[in-house]
Amino acid sequence: MKRFLVVLSFFSALLSDAQILVEEGKPVNQKPVKEIKQSETTGQTAVYAISNWSKTFRTLESNTGYFGDTLGTRASETLMQNWSFGLGLRNRINRFLVWDGGMYFSRNGEQYAFAGTDTTFSYQTTYSYIGMPLRINLSMGKEIQWHVGVGLLPQMFVQYSQKQQWTTTQNSSDSQVIKTNSGYNPFVISAIFNAGVQFNFSSGWGVIISPELRIQLNSSYQKQAAYIHKARAYGVSFGLLKNI
Repeated sequence: MKRFLVVLSFFSALLSDAQILVEEGKPVNQKPVKEIKQSETTGQTAVYAISNWSKTFRTLESNTGYFGDTLGTRASETLMQNWSFGLGLRNRINRFLVWDGGMYFSRNGEQYAFAGTDTTFSYQTTYSYIGMPLRINLSMGKEIQWHVGVGLLPQMFVQYSQKQQWTTTQNSSDSQVIKTNSGYNPFVISAIFNAGVQFNFSSGWGVIISPELRIQLNSSYQKQAAYIHKARAYGVSFGLLKNI
């Protein structure tokens, strides 16, 4: 009987040690790890660089009061093509809304051409600005995102440039460039409307294609100028985006 008790005590000790080893092998207070979806970690904030090609023009009317003048040959101006460039930051507000802001170098203008029997004259006018677009986009989708946006573009005037070319009755030709940064409204503001598509890749990079409309709300010229000039731009933006 005594031997039986000794053997029983020996096996009880072995079982107790084995239970301790098993308990020690279990993770203590370990909680299941939640699988985070890609849509919860990407696309919240992004930086981008874009270039914009636009056909630009203007509305032009005589100023009221003492300073006003007839449009003359300026009534025959036509639209011209310009490139603009920008850097920006996007941040998702919620599932559908995205805030968009940045820095924008924009250009707009118009051109004129006259051809007579033995003379010609033409010019291309460009107005350059540095602006800070602020807009809200309605965005839907993941790998392919569709968006529609509206916002404002405050712009600081940088330079007026006009390239002129002409030929004379002696069949000689010449040209000149006129540049100035004075005599124009130092600050204008434009409304921006855009719609487009964004392709997101697994690497976090994306590509943007977005048609854009810019409508200037106040005149490019100062109050005492002969005309009231408000720019228009109809084009498309191409860009590269990085989700961070």
